[in-house]
Order: sequence, then structure tokens, then C-alpha cells
Amino acid sequence: MCFYPRVKKLVRRPAIDVYRLMRRVIFTIIWWRKRCWNRTDGTVLYISLPMHYAMFSAIHKYLPHVRIVARKGEAADYLERLSIDYTTAKLYPDLVIVMDYHYIRREFPIWGIRAVQVFHGIGCKDFIDRKDNRDYLCLVPGQNLKKRLEKQGVPAIRVVGYPKTDCFFDQTLDRESILHSLSLDLSKKTILYSPTWGSLSSTPIAADSIKKLSSDYNVIVKLHDLSEPKWLDLYRRIDTIRFVEESNVTSYMFVADLMISDFSSTIFEFAQLFRPIITILPDPYRARECAHDFSWWEITRMIREIDELKPAADKLLEGDWMPDTRYREVVNSIFSYNDGKSAMRAAAAIREYEKEGTIWKR
Repeated sequence: MCFYPRVKKLVRRPAIDVYRLMRRVIFTIIWWRKRCWNRTDGTVLYISLPMHYAMFSAIHKYLPHVRIVARKGEAADYLERLSIDYTTAKLYPDLVIVMDYHYIRREFPIWGIRAVQVFHGIGCKDFIDRKDNRDYLCLVPGQNLKKRLEKQGVPAIRVVGYPKTDCFFDQTLDRESILHSLSLDLSKKTILYSPTWGSLSSTPIAADSIKKLSSDYNVIVKLHDLSEPKWLDLYRRIDTIRFVEESNVTSYMFVADLMISDFSSTIFEFAQLFRPIITILPDPYRARECAHDFSWWEITRMIREIDELKPAADKLLEGDWMPDTRYREVVNSIFSYNDGKSAMRAAAAIREYEKEGTIWKR
């Protein structure tokens, strides 16, 4: 008598589980379709790091209606310091603007929403070659990246320039004011150290050499937003440098006579000023594997040993350095505009995309 009910229960359970699964799938599809068709939040910017808003800030003044969702605490803290309105709630937008990839994948299936990709770096690294780019309207700084995306079959590309560095060309920055705000000596030349993070970062090995440079030059240090806390603390303790934590590094680039970095795309932002660059690459073979086009680094003075840093900096700053033909070719291939109006073009492209209608167009 006890055996039969147990067998019956075992036989019926798979059917019940399949029924529950199918009911959940159908419910999810209905819920998602309803969510897709009942959007009320317009255009939304999703950010997780302060540097994402640093990329968008110049565009934002032309698109004040864009709502901002800060997905992590550090981004929210940064926006609060700037007195920028934001929310941490889930919204239901018609269009999402991102500087990365995984947020829109996590929040919305890409087929269910239109999206704009404003890359958070120049694209010297392999993220420019991701297949995900086919699902976005991609805003790029110049012809080089446009051609690379076209080869991948990306259907929607706009060459707008690089909004983040509009300030280099629109007369909004004043060198003396920036140096005064940092309490730096106007009579000295200025060096900016702005490394990347991760395994190719020079941050762990450069502290002593950076400190030595500060005996002869103004030295500004801006570490990557994702740098480990122990390295942030290490450089904060060097009292002869100016350690800055503002995510938008453009004003510090503008006052620098020389930039020191490594495998960071910020070197190409700085290159628009046509000034010398030193890159610290202890493992150039690894860097070559990660770069889409390692020849771009040839415009810099590459060093492998950290002891070479001070002599290299002295030579570049004391000599009458001028950019060569290759330097100009690389910069001109990456950036199509240097008129200070890139943010305006990016905003116009986004407004045009907003008007295109249905979210199912892709």
C-alpha cells in the first residue's frame, strides 16, 4: 500500500516540473514583452565607474533630458560630488547610452532595446573588436575605428570626434589657473603620470622613479579608477607630488609638458596635444598581444626598465622635441576632428537615433 503512492509521486513529478517551467517561461515572456512596450523613461545613461560619466559629461550639456543610472556606489559618489542628478532605480527606457557592454546585457536583452555605445577609451585595445558592437549605434572619434568596425559588419557607425577632449580646443581651459589650483610652480615643466590598471600597469614599480622626477619637475599623478587601494595609498603618501583623484584627467593633460603611462589609451588622448609621451612596458610582448595595433605605441618613447625613466624624461623635456611624421599620422587617423565640437556632433547623432522610432528596428 505504501509502495504505489511513492511510485506515482515519482512518475508525476517530472510532469509537474515541466509544467512549472513552461508556466514560468510563458510568464517571463509576457512580462518582458509588456516591459518592452511600456517604456516611460526616455533615454538613459548607465554608468558604473566615474570615468564613464567623464566620457559623457561634455555630451550631457547638449542632452539635459538624459537620465543617469549609477549602478555602483563609487559612480554615485562621483555624481554627488559634481551635483549631478542620478538614480539607482531600474528604469524602463526607450534608448540606453553605455560606455561598456555588460550593463545593457544584464538589464535588458539587446534585442529588446536600442542602445548607443560611446567607448570609454580610444579603442587601442581589443574591446573595439567585440561582436557586441553590431548591436549598437557606435560613436567613434575617427576613420581608423570606423573602418575597423565596418570590417566586422557593424551597421550603425557615426564619426563624431572625441567629446572628452573638446576642452583641448574650445578655449575653456587655462593653464595657469589649473597649476595654481594644484599649488604647482609655474616656472617648472610639468609631468603627468597616468597609468592603466591590471597586469600591464606600471603602478607597482614606478613609485620611486616618479618621486625622483618631482625633484626637478611638477609631477601630477592620476591612477586608474580601478587601481588597487594599496597602490592608491602608496602614491598618496608621496608628499612631493600632486596626487589627484578626479576621474576626468583632461585638465591635467592640458597642463602637462610630458605624459608617462603604459598600456593605457589615455596616451592617445594626450597625443592630440602633440607633446612627448613615455610608456613603461616591462613586458612588450604581452602588450603586443593585447593591442589591436601595437605600432601605435611607436609614437611614444618606450622603456622596459624603470631606471630608464628619469634619463628619458630629462632628454625629452630638455631637448627641442617635435612630433615626427608617424606621430601625426597616428593621431590624425584616430581623431577626425580637433574643433571642440565633438560633443555637439555626438549629441546630434543621439537625438537623431532617438527619433528613429520602434525599439524593434534592430
